[in-house]
Amino acid sequence: MILDPPTLFGCSTIVFLLFGFYFVLAEESTDKRRQSFWYACPFLIGGVSSMFLTAAAIHKGGWRLIVANLLCMIAYATAWQAIRVMVGWKPRMAAALIPCAPYLAISILAGETGLLHIISCAARVLLISGYTACAAWNLRKSSLTLSTSELHLYRILSTYVIIYFTMAVLTPFLPEPFGSLPRTLRAITAYNLISIIEIIMAALAMIAIPRERVAAKHQQLTLRDPLSNAGNRRAMDEWMQQNDESNSPGAVLVLDIDHFKAINDAYGHATGDQIIIMMSQICEHALPSEASFFRVGGEEFVAILFQSRIKDVQIIANRMREAFSRETVMVNDQPVKATLSVGGAVRLSRDTSWPELLSHADAALYTAKRSGRNNVFIAPHPVMPLRDTALKIAV
Repeated sequence: MILDPPTLFGCSTIVFLLFGFYFVLAEESTDKRRQSFWYACPFLIGGVSSMFLTAAAIHKGGWRLIVANLLCMIAYATAWQAIRVMVGWKPRMAAALIPCAPYLAISILAGETGLLHIISCAARVLLISGYTACAAWNLRKSSLTLSTSELHLYRILSTYVIIYFTMAVLTPFLPEPFGSLPRTLRAITAYNLISIIEIIMAALAMIAIPRERVAAKHQQLTLRDPLSNAGNRRAMDEWMQQNDESNSPGAVLVLDIDHFKAINDAYGHATGDQIIIMMSQICEHALPSEASFFRVGGEEFVAILFQSRIKDVQIIANRMREAFSRETVMVNDQPVKATLSVGGAVRLSRDTSWPELLSHADAALYTAKRSGRNNVFIAPHPVMPLRDTALKIAV
């Protein structure tokens, strides 16, 4: 069985429209309909473009081919805007459509052969490459770390940027719809195959990305303390497990609000909750940007630092303690005297696990509390080899 051009373009039309209607009907909630509209636009417009291509193949080109190519440009322009909407940016449809105007003028003036025809064909593919490149660039810039589906879509877009740009460069030597030479059945078949692969892979990625983001958001919520917005104990355990093999030196600080139960009893739980919130905000502001911060109990927090000098760790701990005492003098228009005790331990090598270091820091916290509270105590190097300790004593 030999497929003719109208049949091939008709198959592309069906694929386009199926994905377009899927995105139209996929979301029933009002707040997501706008996003679904932008997702559906490139596929629906692409479907209409394929209809005109089918008609152009039956009636041997003419104005139908010009309309089909223009709609193809608009489909790629809206695909770029769909990516912008997907990553949380505002669409810029007017700016995206401006390059279509000179292309339309050239297409109307161009014949079926000649220099203007070559320029028209090259401009069409170059515009497609440009829109695809903009979509890939926006996707890449939207996040420092792309999810699996986002990375998949980025690679698809980048691959097709290269394909379309190569087609633009080779326009005088390729048959339509790749270039400007008379079309052949093989060229039409190959073009439809490339288009359908792009449509299916991009659509599947666009379907998967919102689902991945919802799953990631739910996962993030399970690792976050709702009151303080710090990581919870589960998040801390996962962090320690993931970084257990790391060779980086570090330190653990255990922070505890002094006499927190008495503050709750005297001023009420609303004030106690506000102190917890202030505690998280103050400490995260005082910590280095690369530090991790967790709430592991009612009034107990843990900070993990990438610091190896006891003096540096003590400076950071005292900075948090002093800031907390200073900022919690008045809470909810009530005079409250809240203080902080901090215990810490330093990890010099991975021979000491993070849970073991946490145990050393917890013991140091009790030493700080026994010393009168509102105090900082950093335990001596718990991971220092015995022979090194002996050498220090000998010296």
